[in-house]
Amino acid sequence: MKTLIKRLTVPFLCLILTNFIISCQNDNNELDPENPDQIEFEESKIISFDEVEEMTQNIIDGELLEPVNEDEAFGSSKDSRFDISRERRVYDFSATVNSGTGAGTDITGKLRLNFTLYHASFTIVRGNLVLPDGTKARTRGAIVSDGIVYLIIDPPGRNLIFGIGRVDEEGDLEGHFRIFGNGIGRGDWNAELVKTIFPDKTIVDLIVEDGRFTSLVGALQATDLVAPLSGEGPFTVFAPTDEAFAALDEVPELEVLKQVLLYHVASGRFNTPRLLREEMIETLQGENVKVSLDENNEIVINDTVKLLSANIGGSNGVIQIIDAVLIPPSFQPLPSIVEIAVATPELSTLVGALQSANLVDTLNGEGPFTVFAPTNDAFAALDAIPDGDALTEVLLYHVAAGRFTAEELIAGRGVFKWYNKSDFSRYSSI
Repeated sequence: MKTLIKRLTVPFLCLILTNFIISCQNDNNELDPENPDQIEFEESKIISFDEVEEMTQNIIDGELLEPVNEDEAFGSSKDSRFDISRERRVYDFSATVNSGTGAGTDITGKLRLNFTLYHASFTIVRGNLVLPDGTKARTRGAIVSDGIVYLIIDPPGRNLIFGIGRVDEEGDLEGHFRIFGNGIGRGDWNAELVKTIFPDKTIVDLIVEDGRFTSLVGALQATDLVAPLSGEGPFTVFAPTDEAFAALDEVPELEVLKQVLLYHVASGRFNTPRLLREEMIETLQGENVKVSLDENNEIVINDTVKLLSANIGGSNGVIQIIDAVLIPPSFQPLPSIVEIAVATPELSTLVGALQSANLVDTLNGEGPFTVFAPTNDAFAALDAIPDGDALTEVLLYHVAAGRFTAEELIAGRGVFKWYNKSDFSRYSSI
């Protein structure tokens, strides 16, 4: 922004930016009538273009200086102040002004972006668009976890470019832009990803060096997973912090712990846009983790575990830092038949009947049981609900010995062992 300020007075700059923001908000879905095929995108619900524009005007505390070697990963830079930026990406950039000032103008070059891992829900990007004549246009913006991309490109002595777009599954970017300077122009742009440069460190190296994962490191060592996760990959690791492990009632025994850890690893490099796009991610343990946005537009795993820091790239994968240890669904105890009935409003009459017949503790026992559960409407259709021994006998007639699915019930054609009071006497001490 400093270059622009030198060229324009402060009031005029404020007017331009205000008009731009209002224009973006008013016609995000309005296509240019002269260019009906022009790509249009709405702003992200997570963070607005205006917020990113303001945030990136100055260097954010913790950003890295550029490495001397442009093919070097920023995490390896000798000039780094904090090792929070893990990668850089190079794109073939092209854009065409479709309408307004400069219509018909093409803009091409190499777009080099440095990824600073600033927030769990978005990544600040900063770099240069290197034009064919060697001029470097300073570039800043963000890639948001829902796949929205914001770019502000500032060629020295030229017009300021504001772009909004989306990242696709291959990492390519595309969108539309507006140019501010001697008039206002609009156009489309795209950036084809040609190179991604990661630090020469595995995800295990990064976890060990970080300092927040001593419990995770110890667990990986105890379960002999260090070597596999140091392999070629790529892997995505959902990494619980030491505080996350401390919140466990107890650390599982080794064999169970190994399966729990494998539930934190997926095969492939899943950054946050891809996680949100695919939503259900299969882990090496075999079960899925769910990735979604909560009501505050924050990324959560399995609806409750928060993502603390995102997309920390290593040579063989990516790390997503989380605030709790994930437990595979199959490892969590299933509710009892009675607990399911109590939690189901349509079965409240049945619950009352079980309580009256003193069958609650019995059905909370080891079993297994299959219960044919009448709804409240089914009970309401009776002339009267029986009581005493009659109620007990009726309820027992709804319980079969064993665990039967609907398919097994059909295949069995009704041949089941039904419980009576003498059968239940053996459960009375449970």
